[in-house]
Amino acid sequence: ADNCGLAQDVPIVSQWDKSTNIIWTADVPGRGHSSPVVVGGLVLITTALEAEQRQKLLAYDAQTGEPAWDRVVHNGGFTKQKLMHAKSSYANGTAACDGTLVFVAFVNADHVLVSAYDLSGNLAWQRDVGPFRSRYGYAPSPILYRSSVIVAADHMGGGYLAALDRSSGTIIWRTQRPRFSSYSSPIVAKVAGKRQLLISGCDEVASYDPETGKENWSC
Repeated sequence: ADNCGLAQDVPIVSQWDKSTNIIWTADVPGRGHSSPVVVGGLVLITTALEAEQRQKLLAYDAQTGEPAWDRVVHNGGFTKQKLMHAKSSYANGTAACDGTLVFVAFVNADHVLVSAYDLSGNLAWQRDVGPFRSRYGYAPSPILYRSSVIVAADHMGGGYLAALDRSSGTIIWRTQRPRFSSYSSPIVAKVAGKRQLLISGCDEVASYDPETGKENWSC
């Protein structure tokens, strides 16, 4: 199925306070801008501890909010602070999960690194996808398409899109993007009768073939 971020017929709660519609709360150490992902009875979220220079993947019990496991994905390697926007963080991207593996993408030591963990917190693989010249930080989230995980890395040094095999981390294809900083995540949607990998940024909207990375069009 095409994943366009839509949920069908789900009742939405719109009011909260300390005693209304709150089942549990949990403290998340560090600072990050990722959204939580709920899968397999776990809530998964990324964070960064800036003083310690640690980028982490955390798992909480979805029923109780109790910590399930805590993994240091990268230790050290933070970009110099002057190349980060003050309101950015070292953990902006949301994780993606296929029900078996959870995928996270961080910039560390001026490279985009994609890591895959199983739902018990064991590292399956980690791959250096390519260099990244930070202007205000790294923001895109990885997305899933068939047997691949796709990441974007637009930056002034020469951006790219890359698809990795979900089981092994092998790079399937890598496509050059303009030399420009932007921060959006790609999405795969069925448009004009075919599946297209769509991304906005670099002063354009562009479409690629998610199977090969070949550009369809840009505007």
